[in-house]
Amino acid sequence: MVRQGAHNRKKQGAPAKAKSFNMSPRRNPFSKVAPKPDAPPKDLLAFPVEILENIFESLDSFKTATALATTCKLLGSVYQSSKGRICFGILRYDPVLQGNTQSFYDKAMELFEAQLNGGSEDFGQTIDRLLRTGGLDVVNAVLKNAKVVNTTTEYIISVSNVQVDLGWSKKSVQAFQTYGEEVIRGTLYDLWLEIALGRKLKQRFFNGQKRSPAHPHNQAITADFCARMTVADLTHFGFPDASVVLPPEYNMRHLQWLISNDNLFFVRSFVFAAEERHAAEQRAEQRAAERRAAEQRAAEQRAAAATWQLYKSPQPANLWEPAVIEKDIGEALSIEELYKKLSHEWKAERKELVARVAGLEESDAALRKEVSSLKKKVANLESKHGRKR
Repeated sequence: MVRQGAHNRKKQGAPAKAKSFNMSPRRNPFSKVAPKPDAPPKDLLAFPVEILENIFESLDSFKTATALATTCKLLGSVYQSSKGRICFGILRYDPVLQGNTQSFYDKAMELFEAQLNGGSEDFGQTIDRLLRTGGLDVVNAVLKNAKVVNTTTEYIISVSNVQVDLGWSKKSVQAFQTYGEEVIRGTLYDLWLEIALGRKLKQRFFNGQKRSPAHPHNQAITADFCARMTVADLTHFGFPDASVVLPPEYNMRHLQWLISNDNLFFVRSFVFAAEERHAAEQRAEQRAAERRAAEQRAAEQRAAAATWQLYKSPQPANLWEPAVIEKDIGEALSIEELYKKLSHEWKAERKELVARVAGLEESDAALRKEVSSLKKKVANLESKHGRKR
């Protein structure tokens, strides 16, 4: 039965062959495959390797350098072959070490050098010496410290409730919102440097009375501030223990009061520092405005003096006065007479030159005739002599 059915189907004609479709899976438009970067311009690839290295070093972030290095094999090889020097050049401008109005590169390098030298204050090492120590290792170490400082700063800002409804003035809130982050980052760098150098806070005196020990330059770093840092236990962010800079005479029982009043945290020091920074910026802006106003007043005074000198200088006579008109008419007549005289002289000289040219042309014609007659005589003489021979 099967064969008969097959024979009948073959006899009746096989059905048309079905169309073949490409059943390969479609590409997911939401896949995580990154698009290929655009190829760099050909003019860039024509530069020598040294110039390409300088281009990499002049970039403003590691992210930009990595993106440029992935555009082609040549740039990738240049980046990998000099990665230490390139990253060291980019480090100064990377956003990790930049604030809104200042850079923390110098503070980060001082901290790294203190850690590298084992606590000695041998600052100011040259770039070549740091690169010999390990260029990429230097960059990684500095970035590690910077990320710890930035993370700690973010935590401090997140727990700092500097708001008007919590008793802070509008001026303090504005100053903290503008400069609080930079003040905290700078303070953390200064404190970490003191810890790396193994120095203690020094006792201060005011009018013969003892004040809380503090940092010699950063007034926000006091003994109470370091104690609050110890209470907050920021070591889980990677920041070192701040209690090592407390002087031996500091009363550690004071920590119990700090723990019971932890709502104060240690924001007050940052707010005061931000207010001082804000006041300094306002004073600088005021001095700049006063300087611009003084320069404008000086320019106005110079313009007024020039106008007064112009007014004091002798003014020309009225052009419509009869004497002035007669003088101008006399000058015009004299000029016209001079023109007529020069024109007559020019015509006479031109006539004389024309006559000379005519005489020269006549003499030239006469000479030409004489030359032609002499040529004829010479030809006749040559013909006569030829016949005699």
